[in-house]
Amino acid sequence: MSIGIAAAFLMLQALPAPRDVQWENIGEGDTVYDIIDPATIVREGDIVSYTSRLDIVLPGEDGITQMVIRNARNCRTGQTGFSGIDGYNEEGRRIVSRRTRPADIVYRDDTPGPRAPMVHRRVCGAPAH
Repeated sequence: MSIGIAAAFLMLQALPAPRDVQWENIGEGDTVYDIIDPATIVREGDIVSYTSRLDIVLPGEDGITQMVIRNARNCRTGQTGFSGIDGYNEEGRRIVSRRTRPADIVYRDDTPGPRAPMVHRRVCGAPAH
């Protein structure tokens, strides 16, 4: 199988369903800032990829109550991007899916606040330089 075909196949794969993962809360005290799947943390050079989950308390018209997100983080700069997002409804059925090729990921500064350094330490192993 050529690398191009293998990459295309991987892009089409669904991310893990929310109920199929042993999630880890990243937070302080009673506050959860991020929920990640530690089994998916993979680092290649400065870039680490990992899967996180976002629970939506008040779903919109689309009915999405949970999102599973494949994140990409530059451990040197602390910037983040997304390579995949799957949205699930309250029955746990995937109702939307988006993928981005690795070469097309747009890296942006992370959201300010306490979550960014905590997630960075967990997935990169050290604070950003």
